Amino acid sequence: MKSTPYSNLLRFACPALGFFILTAVLIGCGKSDAPPQALSADQLVPALEKAFAIAQPPLAPLVQATTASLKEQNYPHAYSSLQNLAGMTGLTREQGRVLASELLAVNSLLQNAQSQGDQLATRTLQYYRATK
Repeated sequence: MKSTPYSNLLRFACPALGFFILTAVLIGCGKSDAPPQALSADQLVPALEKAFAIAQPPLAPLVQATTASLKEQNYPHAYSSLQNLAGMTGLTREQGRVLASELLAVNSLLQNAQSQGDQLATRTLQYYRATK
């Protein structure tokens, strides 16, 4: 079999490319984020404001509405708004992490309200479970 300049290049390039891809996959897979932690009720507003301090126009009104709901302790509305925010495109990794923590916290607050007989909290959680 006749050797060409390209065959020598392929003989060395293929293993090098394979090594590069394997290294990139191993480095990328080595980064694991801890699961989101639920925030306390008093941490909800500051965490959201910090994560979305420079929110772009499509996000800003929704962030403001969510923040207002959290300040008023209107957790059913806040939960819905947080879900809408989490579904938006263009979120940073930090914003996604904060939203996950906020959803965990508000879900816990809704469950607590439900256990105390809050019918709106009960309907909110039932709706969420039905549409999940």
